[in-house]
Amino acid sequence: MFSRQFNVPNANNKQPLQADRIPDTCPVCHCAVMPVETGCDYWNGNTAEAIFRCPRVTCSKFFVARFNIMNGVALLQQCVPMTPRSTAFAKLIQDVSPTFVKIYGQAEAAESQTLNEIAGVGYRRALEFLIKDYLIAHYEDEKSQQEIRGLFLGRCIEKYVKNDSLKLVAKRAVWLGNDETHYVRLWEGKDIKDLKNVIALTVSWIEMELRTLELQRDMPEAK
Repeated sequence: MFSRQFNVPNANNKQPLQADRIPDTCPVCHCAVMPVETGCDYWNGNTAEAIFRCPRVTCSKFFVARFNIMNGVALLQQCVPMTPRSTAFAKLIQDVSPTFVKIYGQAEAAESQTLNEIAGVGYRRALEFLIKDYLIAHYEDEKSQQEIRGLFLGRCIEKYVKNDSLKLVAKRAVWLGNDETHYVRLWEGKDIKDLKNVIALTVSWIEMELRTLELQRDMPEAK
């Protein structure tokens, strides 16, 4: 165990409190670090906190490590504040659906704060914008665009997505996304990680479709 000890809060407790480990990643810059100890800590009942600083010059941010005390040992639970990691999407995806990118980032922020019940709803909403924005860009006639906007997402995929592989993964993303919004879950054993994986597959197929169309426009016929 790491030898980090907390201040003894009262005279009745003669044993110093020892931490099982200290953070090895900065929650702000997400780099692997050996954080600088400030010597500031707090111990109260079953919880303890200690303040550290990131040693990287480009970061140097202070953060708080929170511990739960079990059997006389302080077990590291989380570090705050946590800067959420944001998925970097290809420019083609950003261009076709900037709202998807925005909502997805907000869902990731919620998930980083362990707000999974909210995050799942956000991912489902992001998925709807991704698919509908992609289809609206694909179908240029006003009638199709209006119908795409108003249809339920599952029906929209069934009617307007022509690529069989994209249709397959998008439908399953909707199934898992709906489980995050409905009272009864239909897909037991699947969770928010599975939803994110299927959304990632959907993004990949859409990106391939967009790149193929881009190539077709750039090279319309053989010379």
